[in-house]
Amino acid sequence: MALTVLVTLAVGLTFFPGLLALLGPVAFWPSVGRGEHDPRRRLWRLVTARPVAAVLSVATSTGLILLCAGLLQTRLGFSLVRGQPHGAEVKVAQQAAEQGFTSGIVAPTEVLVESSGLARKLPGLGRLERAVGSTRGVARVLGSTTRPKRTLPVFLAKDGLTARFLIVLRDEPLDATAIATFNRIRDRLPALLHGSPLAGAHVSYAGDTALAEETVASIRHDGVRVGLAVLLVNLVLLAIFLRRI
Repeated sequence: MALTVLVTLAVGLTFFPGLLALLGPVAFWPSVGRGEHDPRRRLWRLVTARPVAAVLSVATSTGLILLCAGLLQTRLGFSLVRGQPHGAEVKVAQQAAEQGFTSGIVAPTEVLVESSGLARKLPGLGRLERAVGSTRGVARVLGSTTRPKRTLPVFLAKDGLTARFLIVLRDEPLDATAIATFNRIRDRLPALLHGSPLAGAHVSYAGDTALAEETVASIRHDGVRVGLAVLLVNLVLLAIFLRRI
């Protein structure tokens, strides 16, 4: 993105001025040679007067801000599978999994809890899993309290230092709604851990939804930086073309 801004600046400073110089009056045809009418001249003088120009600038800026305010509420997601052509194997497989289970079954979110003596804290883990399962948008939670009766190191490590549980969401894992559900879970977990036997535990996340949320956050952050760079480039171009620097 930064390279795109630099290329745009180079083109604006070199190519377009040269092109205008080569075309000359042709670039402004058919307005060149026309006499400006007195009513229009009076209008431009009125519009460019400082008090009127200030009011117009404020009104235009306010209108643009109001029109762009909805961008702050835009929820981004990915449609890698949904965008596949009808009949694609991966799309058919996902649709079959959704019919048999739920949309999030194809890529559950994994929550990793790291603390000492987790084997003695299974009731606390169970309460945490049930609390996460009650979050809006969660279909099922699979963890140490839902494992088979046979002891398998699937959800709880043999050394008792690490436990994990899987969160199956109701929506497609890469969908904006699933990302919103993941954010709700991540925001709730610190309060759920506080005051419980798991207080002080380190929590990390894995899975397609967590990766999609991180990607969306990066896109938003980079978009702000690129927007500021574009505004600065436009300011520089205006200053150069208007010979204010």
